[in-house]
Amino acid sequence: REAVVSTQSTGSRWWLLVSFELIMEHYVISTKRRQQVIKRDSLNDRLEDKQLKRQHQELCHRGSSTWLTTLPLSEHSFNLNKQDFRDALALRYLLPMKGIPMNCACGHINDIEHCLSCPLGGYVYLRHNSIRDLTANFLKMTRCKNIQIEPPLLPLTGEVFQYKSAITANDARLDVGATGVWSPNVKSLCDIRVFNSLAPSNASLSVEDALRKHEQ
Repeated sequence: REAVVSTQSTGSRWWLLVSFELIMEHYVISTKRRQQVIKRDSLNDRLEDKQLKRQHQELCHRGSSTWLTTLPLSEHSFNLNKQDFRDALALRYLLPMKGIPMNCACGHINDIEHCLSCPLGGYVYLRHNSIRDLTANFLKMTRCKNIQIEPPLLPLTGEVFQYKSAITANDARLDVGATGVWSPNVKSLCDIRVFNSLAPSNASLSVEDALRKHEQ
């Protein structure tokens, strides 16, 4: 009986010790996160330039810095060369980009904000198509079947849509289609949207409102 009581007592002390360590670890992590939020908000309030302030808000958004800690896998084109890495840092911190033409094909000054918005420069379509192809390649790595890029949609037969941005032409297409994404034997269609949050049409909106606007 004494041996059983001693064993139970030791197990209880071990459980209490582990619980205490978990609570302290959670407390330390929560404290660090609160301090980081305070520093982030303080830095954002000190920024006077509206474009820099908006860029800082985006960099603090969830998932915006994952490319810095991603493994440089060549099969997914994650291995940036020297020029790509410098350009990525310039885009991240709104620094002048080197080695690009002074003027765009449309005649406008070729700065970062214009490059991300002008349809003549090609960057708008390149960004969209690269994300589209990457999404399709990721779906191929899963158990999804019947993966298509830009699958055609069925012609409309009098349907009415809520948003004006809906494409109603008979040759309408979406970006990626696959079977088994959410449910077995059910085809899902994905439409990819890429936008420049620093554009004048989005600068007055918060990051969350801009995402919600383009999602609709």
